[in-house]
Amino acid sequence: MYAIIESGGKQYTIKQGDRIRVEKLQGNPGEDVTIGTILAVNDGERLVTGSPYVAGASLVGKVLAQEKADKVIVFKYKRRKDSKKKKGHRQAYTEILVEKIDLQGQLAPEDLSGEHGEREGATGYPGAPTEQVAGGPMVAGGPMNDLQGAGNGS
Repeated sequence: MYAIIESGGKQYTIKQGDRIRVEKLQGNPGEDVTIGTILAVNDGERLVTGSPYVAGASLVGKVLAQEKADKVIVFKYKRRKDSKKKKGHRQAYTEILVEKIDLQGQLAPEDLSGEHGEREGATGYPGAPTEQVAGGPMVAGGPMNDLQGAGNGS
């Protein structure tokens, strides 16, 4: 089983037992954390997607560390102008151990035939034509047969 979560504007694919680094979250090392922004869950047989999030699903994990990443050096200069800038940045992150992906009955078998129904027409909207129009496929201005030989000198 795996899930796709969203945290700090980024998306992560996780499994139970994974150690992930996400943007800094509140919590001290050893505390439990819950992330409720689950975009999709796959149990090996079914894929449940949310719009945008799966209702009732959450990730339960334990905060392992609150640390900073390695320093990134930003160096800007303009040639022949004696202009230089050197800056450093260390991004804060939270390391989480994924203990459980809680679904609360989201992957129970359900009858989806009434919800989605049969597809109506070629384009999928109600009342769309189901048979092909005489004269072949339509192109801007009329059937494709009317356009053959036009414009290339033949």
